[in-house]
Amino acid sequence: MDRAHVLALADRLSIVVEHDFLSDPDLPAFRRSDAYRAIGALWRAQAAGEPIDVEDARLARQYSLPTYILYLRDQQAFRNVQKLRGPYNDPMVDVPALRKYMATFFNLNYSSAFSRLMESHFASDDAMKTVEGVERFVAYQGRIVEDREFAFRNPVDGGMRKARDSWLFYGRGIYMFGGPNPFFVITAGAGQKVIAAYVPKLALIVDFCAGNAQFLTPAMMARTFGVHIRRLAAHPESYNAAIRQNEDEIVKTDMVLAMGQIDNFAHHLWNHFPSLDRFVSAGLAGNVDRLLSFGTEFFGSISDLYPEFADRHAHSMKKTTIDEKPFDPSFLVLQPGGYFVSDSLKDRLLARARQYVGGQATAADRPVVWIGLRFGSRSWVRQEQEVVKIIAALHKQDPSTVFVLDGFTCPVGEDYITDQWQSTIDRIKEIVATIKAKAPKGSEVIDLVGADLFEAILWARRTDVYLAPIGTTQHKVGWFSTGRGLIYSAPGIEKTRALRRPGCWEAESIIPANYVIGSVAKKR
Repeated sequence: MDRAHVLALADRLSIVVEHDFLSDPDLPAFRRSDAYRAIGALWRAQAAGEPIDVEDARLARQYSLPTYILYLRDQQAFRNVQKLRGPYNDPMVDVPALRKYMATFFNLNYSSAFSRLMESHFASDDAMKTVEGVERFVAYQGRIVEDREFAFRNPVDGGMRKARDSWLFYGRGIYMFGGPNPFFVITAGAGQKVIAAYVPKLALIVDFCAGNAQFLTPAMMARTFGVHIRRLAAHPESYNAAIRQNEDEIVKTDMVLAMGQIDNFAHHLWNHFPSLDRFVSAGLAGNVDRLLSFGTEFFGSISDLYPEFADRHAHSMKKTTIDEKPFDPSFLVLQPGGYFVSDSLKDRLLARARQYVGGQATAADRPVVWIGLRFGSRSWVRQEQEVVKIIAALHKQDPSTVFVLDGFTCPVGEDYITDQWQSTIDRIKEIVATIKAKAPKGSEVIDLVGADLFEAILWARRTDVYLAPIGTTQHKVGWFSTGRGLIYSAPGIEKTRALRRPGCWEAESIIPANYVIGSVAKKR
């Protein structure tokens, strides 16, 4: 736990049950109600690892507010163990023992699915260090799938515990562990880092410093565990049965992977697919009982992309909460994720793209220049005129050059987002039409605006040089091209080290992009 620190939230059992006063302005009356007493009783019982009273659960269910809110007091005592090197006594946590355990837990060799990650072809030494720094927080996913279990060391008493409950809520994973000091492990972020352990009995959070502290604020914790109390109220018998089960009796019989749901193709490629690809490469696909996906299918159906899961894959609309079997120790749901696009993942996508597109030519023997367009924020002022100048200069130098204009490409499968961007697509198409009309006679200009993503990544793979605005569109070409790129950006990016900027480290076998820093235009 080299980079972890310990937060004690307020005094012991400092969590106070409140409610949304906007829904019920009579707060004093609510505090005198049976529902208020019952909700508090549920929380205290589960914090102590004791059975909850069925009557308290019934009273809590009668309260009309859809979500209970748990407010945590603002007082916090920070123990930063990052720089501690000698013996350190803490009244709540055995810091040296926990640090030793975390050194193993956050090691990429913790799982066979991640053990060969550092053999990848990184863009630079900086890229390798950056990837190692973030991927160590997701290596636990490989161990879970490998073992078909989520086991974790209790930060208070040191006992190894198995998850007795698991659910996903607005991009967070919440895993409950039993014993005399019940605790939770929380995962979060686009790639589902493991970010903290939470011991309600001591009002204690062990923050693993994964870079997602926003999920551990009092307000965010209140929302998360307010929903948890709703679950306790709705399923008292299941909860009581779960905490009574002996550790050696817990066996997972339903191991479920639930894909992330960010409406952005780059996040699917960078954050949702990487661990899934590693599970398959490590021969662990058979350990998964079900694979769930949701919402927009940017690269088509996962059944087509990963036929290894086709017989147990289901797709549906987006869901904010995935909570199929509350307090069932035999059930485990995990959102796979990561922060590095491997060559094997790109090869799989490109192979599927060729199969989908067919034999369409992509200028195999001619130089390809990719130019990314944008409308609105981060767009290039007077891009219609400036892009024409670039095309004219390069066409004069080599008339065989193919110019690819990209702006917005569409999902291959189910699509719930394109309609939301139609006005932007129409505007970019107007820009493309202007550029094509003014381009030198005889120049070949390909319009990708409105094309599907598979066609786009095939062109990206063939691209020799690219120019793109910072953001999502740069990754469409940058992560697939083996050529050099220029990214144009506002001055804010100068605060980030050159080799750690977007497009310089997130994918295997890429050449770090160079940046052209412009100024921000003033509105007239």
